[in-house]
Amino acid sequence: MSRLGSFWTEVCGWRVHARVSRDPVPPEAPIVVLVHGLGVSSRYMLPAARALAPHYRVYAPDLPGFGRSSKPRQALTVPELADALAAWMGRVGIGRAALIGNSMAARSSPISPCATRRGSRAPSSSGRRWTRAPGPRASRSGAS
Repeated sequence: MSRLGSFWTEVCGWRVHARVSRDPVPPEAPIVVLVHGLGVSSRYMLPAARALAPHYRVYAPDLPGFGRSSKPRQALTVPELADALAAWMGRVGIGRAALIGNSMAARSSPISPCATRRGSRAPSSSGRRWTRAPGPRASRSGAS
């Protein structure tokens, strides 16, 4: 079974917890960020993290207000959670990653382009496309 470790990062005044794969993978292995939905934490993403860890560098953060991360005075909105995710990614040095989310995180996949640059609310200029899982609301969105 793949090993995951915990670490904390200070982001925007919050202490953000993340689970990170500890198994050795090639340095060029892609990065995967697993984003939990509302009402759960990175624990929900553990089965996926363990399955992906032998092949990818896997990160599963607890967004502020969830899991082991700091609790803001009031609940963050989805755009604020997106900003927190982008800030966390910048802080830990993730410039490019595949983001996999469930529930709210999957529906708000357009968060993904703003997660490519810390503090940026604009879509990424990389031209990458984000695809949701097939279903009645499946769509593709691209950066312009």
